[in-house]
Amino acid sequence: MYREHVSPWCYSHYHLPTQALTATQSDSQIFKKFRQLCGRTGLLPASHMILGSLIKTRDHPIASGAFGDVWEGIYAGNRVAIKSLRVYRDDDVRKARKLFCKEVVMWRKISHPNIVPLLGVSEAPAPISMVSEWMPNGDVRSYVEKNPEVSRLQLLLDISRGLSFLHSHEIVHGDLKGANILVDKSGRARINDFGLTIIASLNCTETSASSGGTYRWMAPELLGLEQNPNKRCLPTPQSDAFALGMVAIEVFTGQVPFPELTRPFAVTKKLVDGERPPRPPKASKLGLSNELWAAVQSLWAQEPGDRPPLDTFVDLLERVNPDMGLLEELKEFDANSDEHIAKLDYMLQYGDNALFGMREDESLVLIELFDRVGLHSTPSPPCSDMPRF
Repeated sequence: MYREHVSPWCYSHYHLPTQALTATQSDSQIFKKFRQLCGRTGLLPASHMILGSLIKTRDHPIASGAFGDVWEGIYAGNRVAIKSLRVYRDDDVRKARKLFCKEVVMWRKISHPNIVPLLGVSEAPAPISMVSEWMPNGDVRSYVEKNPEVSRLQLLLDISRGLSFLHSHEIVHGDLKGANILVDKSGRARINDFGLTIIASLNCTETSASSGGTYRWMAPELLGLEQNPNKRCLPTPQSDAFALGMVAIEVFTGQVPFPELTRPFAVTKKLVDGERPPRPPKASKLGLSNELWAAVQSLWAQEPGDRPPLDTFVDLLERVNPDMGLLEELKEFDANSDEHIAKLDYMLQYGDNALFGMREDESLVLIELFDRVGLHSTPSPPCSDMPRF
């Protein structure tokens, strides 16, 4: 399954050791061994590499962070994002490569509508870079600022589903924030940059609480370093849940948590002391009900074990707006999901007459969906049966 050529950018004196895999081992066990192997050797199979011409279309990066720089590019005629690895210290280069390979293998395997797809890895142009689909609407915070009419509930549901999916595969994001959540051409939120926190930490000369500006989203257990400076707390699904609550603030306000505070210490002290962002005053009109606000607050519990499972949060979001769950069912109905969703949106605006011109199976599915949300769904007679005047 995983016997593939080694990536040409890897050191030639490395060789992937062969390991006997029994027929009884599951695909997940085989993949786990494969991922561990890539992490130990710092090598990738050829199927994970970008082959062909990859061109940067700008002279300067469009964004920079603790991990590296992000460039706009063209690959196979399509716009792509190129995220290059940046490591300052020579003794960290090999370590970074191994961590990079281990995380890339996982990201390449993931497929979910709320996760940014990774196309592959490239070494040209240098340095080593990840290439992903271009998200034309930018990050979620800038998106809601430019498009105040968008459904904040839908965006939050997208993000929650993506994060829940990662956790179901034992993947911790570790750096969830609005800047790492992008919006695709259809206006759906997609999680980006998961699993890269450890690599980014190689470049940090300060404590993890102040690295990369992520302290506003970090759970208290990740911030209380003064209690034991020699103990490093790693991100967990529970700390991801805490960060999701902070992302909810971004989605409903278009601002970072605690926007009035500019000093990192002031923010971290509030979080460690148990203080949380206040309820946005105008967010109720955008869907932040009392029930949902209580759920967001539960994600901020001081003790990690007191935070609810993400599935519970997703269920609540689907319950407060049932149409969301129906739209997801509609997406599963046919490969042409974007077309179906557009038709459903049209029907919500124009009613039964929108059924004209649809295939019978499409029409029946949409009628059933309408019946379930309590809307009139009996199609009007076709034009040929209408009386003429």
